[in-house]
Amino acid sequence: MIVKQPKTFEAGTSGIVELHIQKSSIDGVSKLEVTIPTGFAIRAIETSGAQFIKQNNVGKFVWVDLPKTEDVVVKYQIYIPKNIEGNHLLNNTFYYIDQNEKRHISFASCIKISEKGDAINLIEISELLKDLENAPIVFRLQVGAYKKAKVFNNKLSNDSLVCIEQDGFYKYSIGPFISLEDAFEAQKKSPYKGAFIVLFFVDKPISKQQAYSILKH
Repeated sequence: MIVKQPKTFEAGTSGIVELHIQKSSIDGVSKLEVTIPTGFAIRAIETSGAQFIKQNNVGKFVWVDLPKTEDVVVKYQIYIPKNIEGNHLLNNTFYYIDQNEKRHISFASCIKISEKGDAINLIEISELLKDLENAPIVFRLQVGAYKKAKVFNNKLSNDSLVCIEQDGFYKYSIGPFISLEDAFEAQKKSPYKGAFIVLFFVDKPISKQQAYSILKH
């Protein structure tokens, strides 16, 4: 089992974890249990045909019949609470049946929350924006990035869809959202897999560091 995740997470944001199960000859009924820290939240992005069930701080991916592919891929999004710090345990346990015996494989990893100064936090940007009237910086939700422009169906008709060509990609985002809380709420309800929050200055995307610099000067 291989787990890919960000090296650090920021309080008040989210991150995507990608998990690969090399199943070899395993098939039939199987289950992946993801145990997240108390206060965190989880959402399935890619299930490889599994049913996703949330129970308290556990997310379960349940297969009646494991896919025939050698590499079974699962992706999920973890939401980090505000005002949290330190290191936290993320545990992935895969349960399966081999030669009529129940077996399991576990992989524990660390959710390391960035210390203040490691990275500019979206919460910091949000707090600075609250002190300004008619601030030129807004939050948007990036819902796709492609090498070629495409006709992109906006499933959230109340929000405007914008396409920006940047770094060789056509990046699509919806919004704007004046507050970070509204952006997070849209992210949680978004039908777009892997959608994440970005910052715009007037009509151009900017980094958190650029936003912080603009707001502090």
